[in-house]
Amino acid sequence: AIAQDPRPGNRNRWYAGGGELRGSASDNGGRAFIYGNGIYVSDDNGDSWQLAAFEDNQNQTSFDSPYDYVHRIVVSPTNGFVYLAVNGYGIWRSINQGASFSPLIGPFGLLPMWSDVAIGSDGALVAVLSTGFVENPTEDPGIYRSSDNGANWSNITPAGFPTDHERSVVVIPPSNPNAAYVLTYTGESVSNGDPFDEETIVFFKLDLAAGTAEDRTANLPDYGPPVGVMSTQFSYNMTMAVKPDDEDFLLIGGINLFRSRDGFATPASAAIENWVGGYDISNSIAQYANQHADQHAIVFDPATPTRVWTGHDGGISVTENIAASGTRIVWSRRNDGYHVTQYYHVSLAPDAGDDRILGGTQDNGSPFFRFDPTTAVAGVSNDISSGDGAYSYLGTDYALASSQQGRLLRYGLDNVSGSPFFMGELTPADAADQLFINPIAVDALDENFIYYPAGRTLWRYDEEAGGSDTWTQLTGLTVPAGYVISALATGARDTGAGVRSTLYYAASSFDAAPLLFRLDNATTATSGAVTLSESETPSGAYIHAFAVNPADGNEVIVVVSNYNVESLYHSVDGGATFTGVDGNLGGADIVTGPSIRAAAILPTNNSVVYLAGTSTGLYATETLNGPATVWIQEADAELGNAIVQSIAARASDGRVALGTHGRGVFVGMSLLPVPIETIDSQPAAAYVLDQNYPNPFNPGTEITFTLPAASRVRLTVFDVAGRAVATLVDGIILDAGMHRAGFNASSLASGAYIYTLEATPLAGIAAGPTVLSKAMTLAR
Repeated sequence: AIAQDPRPGNRNRWYAGGGELRGSASDNGGRAFIYGNGIYVSDDNGDSWQLAAFEDNQNQTSFDSPYDYVHRIVVSPTNGFVYLAVNGYGIWRSINQGASFSPLIGPFGLLPMWSDVAIGSDGALVAVLSTGFVENPTEDPGIYRSSDNGANWSNITPAGFPTDHERSVVVIPPSNPNAAYVLTYTGESVSNGDPFDEETIVFFKLDLAAGTAEDRTANLPDYGPPVGVMSTQFSYNMTMAVKPDDEDFLLIGGINLFRSRDGFATPASAAIENWVGGYDISNSIAQYANQHADQHAIVFDPATPTRVWTGHDGGISVTENIAASGTRIVWSRRNDGYHVTQYYHVSLAPDAGDDRILGGTQDNGSPFFRFDPTTAVAGVSNDISSGDGAYSYLGTDYALASSQQGRLLRYGLDNVSGSPFFMGELTPADAADQLFINPIAVDALDENFIYYPAGRTLWRYDEEAGGSDTWTQLTGLTVPAGYVISALATGARDTGAGVRSTLYYAASSFDAAPLLFRLDNATTATSGAVTLSESETPSGAYIHAFAVNPADGNEVIVVVSNYNVESLYHSVDGGATFTGVDGNLGGADIVTGPSIRAAAILPTNNSVVYLAGTSTGLYATETLNGPATVWIQEADAELGNAIVQSIAARASDGRVALGTHGRGVFVGMSLLPVPIETIDSQPAAAYVLDQNYPNPFNPGTEITFTLPAASRVRLTVFDVAGRAVATLVDGIILDAGMHRAGFNASSLASGAYIYTLEATPLAGIAAGPTVLSKAMTLAR
């Protein structure tokens, strides 16, 4: 929530609050939500902010403060008082420019769950309180008005307004402080929880001076299925605004943006007149041009009332003539430089140096694009799916993209460009009960095999099985009732009988401790999963992810995303035993720790980097030491405390991609020595050290060298003073042929550097090493 002080001479002052109760910022299992921590104030139009109001005992890992979920902020045009509508605690007021707040109405016993507040040009207030958590609340749910800055309130709930209801939004026309509109989602829908099913929504216009109200619910637009309805998706998308110079010109936002020139005093007419955004008026899943489904914010320009700004799941749009009649509204997008994409998952192509990235995003499909770290420039994004992108995969021969409720699509990869092209849907026909963001896993040894959970059941796809349906339900692996398979990952594990494909999977429950399983010989087994050692995770703990060492499938990390529990468990014996490695990130005894959403194990030449993606950013360590593990925050200047939902770590060159909630994708490189890629196994006549490419570079480059025979190799980078600044290859043995090493210089200053190859043939150690050097330039 954000608001400006509207008084002349005070308009440089802004107030902001945070938290997300109903949205996509949780851990997808609904256990770890994102809380606000207070009210921020800016006195310079947002150039700088100060935390003004907060509670000393507020816990950022639980719902225990009025600042956890700030839904609305309004500022009085008469005296500058600041009012908050917050989840769970009602309406609050500050009389000292946000330095502190006091409760006004609805804060007792966590009533209401939802609230909203609006203020008129005369300073009078209208608030709506929803049904709450207690049977005998201090105030009944309904609509209230105050004409004395919130000191006293009158219940003005009209006859016919629902007794029990969830979220409402209220607006007062700028041109008439004696009127108000209230839009309410009752919490009821027709069938099965489908957000596009018909919800029970009521809509009233109130005459505050006369004390009367008119139920205009029947006049709301309804153009029929599939998407031509007034739907709030259980109040997720729900907003209203009134034209500053016309109290009857109203915009209502649900999944679509609807318009009325008489405040819906009469029934909605032709779609061309009333349907102005969201999905297209063709009533298909196509988007309205330069607008997007799911409306969250509407602002009329007070100086030019025909100009309207909207915030929706596609970002920001603006129109210069919202009053246009008989034609579609012309919108333009304003997303350039506006980096707020919410990623559920991200994938990297497998080969070293490959710049292709694919991910799944909240209501923006599955963007595919290229990112060159040497130039820090991303290519044009192509959304290859629709709706809510979910899990993804970029492989050698194909790609996968999934969307909400487990819909799985397969793509071929163009032989020349590497870009994906659609091949068809791959969802198991008989699968049911998938999660909204449903995980998938591709076999680590053979990408012909895909593993797919659906509620309690597990499915396996075999590309080489033949026939029209190559999915097999692994009925012998169904998890117990009350559980859902919430995470899975594959690895190549030495079972003692050779390296075999291994599948790790987890089942989570709201009222029981999670379960862990390992399936060996995963490409052929239909039963026989091993139940792994039980961790100390409590009832209701949610396993969000696994991380498996790509070089050793016996090493695995289990990620539990709840607050206030041990969240990272590490095993080096295929899950036979686990050790908690939260360390300084928290754990059951440290209630201030973040929610951990993702992890990765990144092997290098002679070390391993462990990465943890959390609700407060990315952390890394090279040493896991049980409860004494020390995690260090990474990229604090670039990434900051962005929520990291997914990590893709590529062992072939040390590249890492982070999928964040609200800040898009970040790409980095391991600064530890990276693995060496063999380009050509044919021996050369002599040792050769090639010029790095590109050169000059910023910040990454690649160095190739050729060996005439198996040799012990060291590749070192020096500055011009002769100081070693990086060791890329640290005395390891490489076979004859051409090899390539990556170098990331993001921590170094611009200038000239020398890289030196020392290579000693195993068959001629007495002859000593061959030493070759070249210069390169880092140009920022």
